[in-house]
Amino acid sequence: MSDVRERLESLVEHAASPPPMAGLVNRALRRRRARRARAGIALGAIVVAVAVLSVGLRPSARPPAVRVVPTAPSTPTSSGARHVEPTVRFGTPVRDDSSVAFAALFADGSMWIRRDSTVERRDEGGHLEAEIAVPREGAPDSLLFAAGSLWVANQTLVRIDPRTNRVIATLPIDAEGLVEHDGVIWVRTSTQFVELDPRTNRVVRHFARVSQGSFGATRQALWTVDGCFCLSRIDERTLQETDVHIAAGSILATTPDAVWVLIGSSRLVEIDARTARPVGEPIDAQGINPFATVVGDVLFVGTQTNGGATIAAYDIATRRLLARLAPQPTSEWRGFAVAPRGISILSGVLYRVPLDVVTDR
Repeated sequence: MSDVRERLESLVEHAASPPPMAGLVNRALRRRRARRARAGIALGAIVVAVAVLSVGLRPSARPPAVRVVPTAPSTPTSSGARHVEPTVRFGTPVRDDSSVAFAALFADGSMWIRRDSTVERRDEGGHLEAEIAVPREGAPDSLLFAAGSLWVANQTLVRIDPRTNRVIATLPIDAEGLVEHDGVIWVRTSTQFVELDPRTNRVVRHFARVSQGSFGATRQALWTVDGCFCLSRIDERTLQETDVHIAAGSILATTPDAVWVLIGSSRLVEIDARTARPVGEPIDAQGINPFATVVGDVLFVGTQTNGGATIAAYDIATRRLLARLAPQPTSEWRGFAVAPRGISILSGVLYRVPLDVVTDR
């Protein structure tokens, strides 16, 4: 019995003693601190992320690299699509006291101006770059830039190389008008139309056509108005002529798909080149002897009024008047030419008008 008691006492002495209360408290505190540390790390990561986002979203003190321009007002078209209205602003005209200008054309980054015995080349600021001697035989004058050259029609046909500013060919063609179509030059004379290959300066074909009016070219065909004020469409491949049955005074402007003609004394009518039918509402030029040209979505119309020569800009899609230049004194109104940053008005003297155009095309 005594042996059993001794063994039990020995087991009790050598058994693991229970942890004291202080140890339990310390262990609990350590666990709580660990949990707080982990929570602090997670919270710190969230704070850093939010700070990074706020810095990224915070506007910079420097101006943005891209300038934001308010969009132009838009209007619904007949198809339901929204049309962005172009913006046109005319600057203050500057008078050039040079000799009379008979024709002008902006091409190859320069304004080409037909004078009495020369062709001037000027930059957009009006500074003279070159003068090329081209004798003037008489009216009318026509300028065309095609096949890398400037072509001057005035009783003869003169070709100018813009790289050297020199005459490289003079062709004995009684040229009165010029258009480019599908890589060839069409020359109108008083009795025929002549097709010219610009690679060789040789006549490819011609056909008799008594034409005392204007002519132009679209993607589909050639167009002409004869002395009887009849608008005709000419197939370029077959040379078959079709009367459009529209009494037009002249062809004022062309685009690949449209012809703008003058009906009466001041009405401009757009003709669809595919259907040969009028489209849209006519535009009243509000003056006499109008000239016109198309730049993107804008139709520029120049006329002579009692106060002088004036230029108006219209939105082609809506026919809305966008801007009108105050009349400039004129003695010999001969039209105008549009460049990206300015208009040259031919009216006895030359006027240069700064221009700002923002168009959807």
